[in-house]
Amino acid sequence: GASVSYAITATLALNPPPTITNLATTTPPAGACLPGNTPPPCSATADVVVGVPAEVVPTPINARWMLALLGVLLTLAASYAAVHRTPR
Repeated sequence: GASVSYAITATLALNPPPTITNLATTTPPAGACLPGNTPPPCSATADVVVGVPAEVVPTPINARWMLALLGVLLTLAASYAAVHRTPR
């Protein structure tokens, strides 16, 4: 009933393989490997699909037009909130 967890951080090449297979092997002190009651050593594999990162697209946070648009949107949101406010 015990478990062990490992966290591995890795840097992949520009063209990584489509999957990476993790293999874990252990030899218990006595008995058979579960499930399946196979004799030791016990092994397990896990396939991890490697995702290709999306292209980085810059966000125009310092552009004058973006700041003006943000100001207009905030004004519209405040006006909407003021009109739809319920009196107490």
